[in-house]
Amino acid sequence: MSTKTLRKRIALVAVATLGAGLISVAPANAVASGSAGDDNMVATSNILSIATKASTTGSAVVGSTAAYDAYRSVGLLYKDTSTGTAQTATMLASGALVVYFLASTATVVASGGKFSSLDSTTDTANTVSPDQKSFNVTEATAATSAAVWTPGAAGTYTIALYSGAGSTIASPTTGSLVGLVQVTVAAASVSGVYSAADSACIVQTSYAAVTTSSTEAAGANYRRYPPLSYQIQLLTQLRNLYEVLLKITQENLLTLFFT
Repeated sequence: MSTKTLRKRIALVAVATLGAGLISVAPANAVASGSAGDDNMVATSNILSIATKASTTGSAVVGSTAAYDAYRSVGLLYKDTSTGTAQTATMLASGALVVYFLASTATVVASGGKFSSLDSTTDTANTVSPDQKSFNVTEATAATSAAVWTPGAAGTYTIALYSGAGSTIASPTTGSLVGLVQVTVAAASVSGVYSAADSACIVQTSYAAVTTSSTEAAGANYRRYPPLSYQIQLLTQLRNLYEVLLKITQENLLTLFFT
């Protein structure tokens, strides 16, 4: 009897046909979308947050009558789960993010794009810069403040929160840097397109988390005898070039070729 060799030879096409009983396929979605789509984080002192809940109207939702849990962003594809100065997010160029925080005196500065619809729970003295790349809130006591940020074009941007007495639009860094998000803005034409370099597909004996570094795991040339008494796992993590997980649907299935 000869040892059967399963080699990883995978093509992405429109229709899937799987061998009966020998191989199972499952997406490895270990927090692939981060917190995008989850409930919004509670407005917290000196924490820069992004509304992760998606709008159902096509427009961002913010305003003094809307509590933090009612804020809604548009076109958010990914938001990591961190809250400090190394946050990351990915969105569509046509989207809009609601950024919010709890503070008495603070300034938010973006490297590009525009802020609008600035609002807070008290509206004491809040201003947006003439170029709309920053805004300042000055409240008698700590209050929840929010604004809508739109990028205008694909690219990479940063949004920073400086908090503390004396922080102004003219001199934001008088306050302390307490929050920063790097936002990757994706062109809609490629946001749903598979990227082999950012995806992973491995063969192994059991389900486990998959990363792009797993593409040459031991399963690339997997041997097992006798083959009919053994099940293997083909684990996939298909992403676009912005490393956002793609959903596998009836229109986006897998065909497997193996010898």
